[in-house]
Amino acid sequence: MINFALRFVTVAGKEVKMTPTEYSLLSELVTHKGKVMTHKMLLQQVWGIEYGEEVDYLRVFVNRLRHNLQDDSSNPRYIRTETGVGYRFIVEQLQQANADAARPSKNAALSR
Repeated sequence: MINFALRFVTVAGKEVKMTPTEYSLLSELVTHKGKVMTHKMLLQQVWGIEYGEEVDYLRVFVNRLRHNLQDDSSNPRYIRTETGVGYRFIVEQLQQANADAARPSKNAALSR
């Protein structure tokens, strides 16, 4: 579950510790769930305008997020790579998990 107000994330009932940058990246992806977020868009939103071409930064942090969320890049449950374009937070998984969330407008559930 992601509680945006408290900046609190749990996976399978366990708290997930994240850096502020990891949380910001997750927040951007979830906020735009189902939509492809280009590398440039994510870099500029999370790191700033001057980082729009630093794709390696993004790849490192997406890999960290996947690790934290217990997501497998070869069979993603939450973050799908759109090759050569960017990343997409997978809506189907969010909708399935959201059915159990107490406040869907403020929370996005992540469960295994």
